[in-house]
Amino acid sequence: MPLRVDPSVISSWVLAVFSSAAVVFGLLIHWPITVCFALAIAMVFIWGSKTQRHIDSIVADRDGEGICTFARALDMRNLDPWVVRAVYEEVSEFVFGMGENSPLRPEDDLTRDLLLDEDDIDLAIFTAVAERTSRSLDGWETNPLGGRIETVKDLIYFFNAQPQQCQ
Repeated sequence: MPLRVDPSVISSWVLAVFSSAAVVFGLLIHWPITVCFALAIAMVFIWGSKTQRHIDSIVADRDGEGICTFARALDMRNLDPWVVRAVYEEVSEFVFGMGENSPLRPEDDLTRDLLLDEDDIDLAIFTAVAERTSRSLDGWETNPLGGRIETVKDLIYFFNAQPQQCQ
């Protein structure tokens, strides 16, 4: 049986060969800008393919998990289901590009496991969840989890403790 070849590995090799050729060409012509540009492209692509392989491994390891599995891992009696769903869907869409069939878990660390940047969390996810749940971000400093959000579960509890905006 032939081996399954991951397209990201092939594209990584193609880019590595292209970048190497550009570096050699740049060195031959003595164009430092060309060398820097080729190296920058190679570094971005290598980092991007590593990130994608990490996310793909999470999806493969958690096959069959979805929002129902996610919700069962939480104490839903003390949580607003709209907050749980909004956090789940926004984080899932941002990380996996998937909806209800994302393999997200409450204990997933936002930066270490899901590779989210602090700016992504603050600007994209916080804003979207607050808007979807009609929760105010005013006074977040007094929230027990304010400034201490590390996991998806922390994000849920943070928004659950925030006051609802008046409609």
